[in-house]
Amino acid sequence: MEVILKNVRLAFANVYKPKKSENGERYSAAFPIVPKSDNHKSLTAAMSKVATDKWEKKGPAILVKLIEGGDVAFKERAATDDAGEPFAGFEDMFTLNAGQDKKKGQPLLIGSNKIDGAFPILVEDDGVLYSGCWVNVKIDVWAQDNTAERGGKRINAQLKTIQFVRDDESFGGGTKPSAEGFEDLGTAGADDDMV
Repeated sequence: MEVILKNVRLAFANVYKPKKSENGERYSAAFPIVPKSDNHKSLTAAMSKVATDKWEKKGPAILVKLIEGGDVAFKERAATDDAGEPFAGFEDMFTLNAGQDKKKGQPLLIGSNKIDGAFPILVEDDGVLYSGCWVNVKIDVWAQDNTAERGGKRINAQLKTIQFVRDDESFGGGTKPSAEGFEDLGTAGADDDMV
């Protein structure tokens, strides 16, 4: 079930290159979700629907067990470090984790405004998407029912599309690098002594 989340911050952004994990190479990201927001309601409804679609009458009870066991992509708690402290940006927030296998290709990464009728495709060298910026994101919420050896039952979120919305402070500290404040030197500085 596809869900579009509006105005969320991008965190742990492995969206340009896949990262090795226990399940192979994956693109991935996390998103702090404001409790009781429209995004929260959309995710809760999507998990309920896919659980019912997959397991029918048993769906609600299975979903409760999956939530209790942490076997869901959307958790009603903050993402925390090993000491139990919330990561930057996750204070008082819930957490969505979404990913995509390298075999399925990179998620679609697009800019905020159409140019000649199409959204521009973002690449790593653009430096537009980073942990801390605001985005809209499309995910596919789905129920997994595998054997225990292959991950068992879960509710997953496949990362489909990320659209840049606006800049903010990087979760790593500081702001996005920019050329603001520099002057165009032209060729005037070319003959100056080099240090």
